Amino acid sequence: MSRGLVYPTVSVCGVLVVWEVLARALTGLHIGLFIPTTSAVFSELSNVLIGQTPVGENSYYHILQTLRRLMTGVLLGSLVGISIGVVMGLKERAEDFFESWNWIFATIPAVMWAYIFILVMGASEVTAIGVLAAVTYPQMAFRVSRGIRSVKTELVEMGKAFNAKTTLLLREIYFPQILPHVFSGVRYSLAIGIKIIAIAELVGLSSGIGFIMQYWWDQRLVAPLLAWGSLLILLGLFFEFVVFRTLERRLFRWTGLS
Repeated sequence: MSRGLVYPTVSVCGVLVVWEVLARALTGLHIGLFIPTTSAVFSELSNVLIGQTPVGENSYYHILQTLRRLMTGVLLGSLVGISIGVVMGLKERAEDFFESWNWIFATIPAVMWAYIFILVMGASEVTAIGVLAAVTYPQMAFRVSRGIRSVKTELVEMGKAFNAKTTLLLREIYFPQILPHVFSGVRYSLAIGIKIIAIAELVGLSSGIGFIMQYWWDQRLVAPLLAWGSLLILLGLFFEFVVFRTLERRLFRWTGLS
């Protein structure tokens, strides 16, 4: 096992052992309900992984609902952010127009967006997806516009000297240069989006991981609540270590950044 895996593994196992010992020590004080043992949480997690759920057909139905909302919200917000970011990067007047609005959107907390969408559109699919898109869009626009402005002017002038059309410049010069910025924006959006979607589901939806977490909270059962919450951690780890790092090695090998 490489050094990069040894220390994280030892750290996580150490925390789990301390948690188990502490929870068992506090059981005699009659507060074990609020500090479940790690073994109890893993037992509940195994039930989730084999498909058990208190509401709905099976646990994977709720997991897929959360993933669908997550991917749709990130995709919608990213497309809007990339489009506005490209315009901002190419046109100075467009940057002056959109920049203040981007900052306004960026400073509004996700919880406030959730309440705004619920008040306007009710607790629905649109609310969860809309909240995530609203949070994703501004940071993606900022990243793309900065990426556009970082493109070497010599390459652009060379393309224009050969009468290259704007679409060709975007595809052959701008896109390869802004791809790392888009990639980091999507990575950030999915990381924060997992938490946002869970909050939106918890507030007012009838399916998803957040909804089941609210169900177990209402039952005052902490072990299954933490088990379902750990699914969010597992999703984040999957996106980072399986999806993004694999794509990073393949897409950016030419840049020397992978």
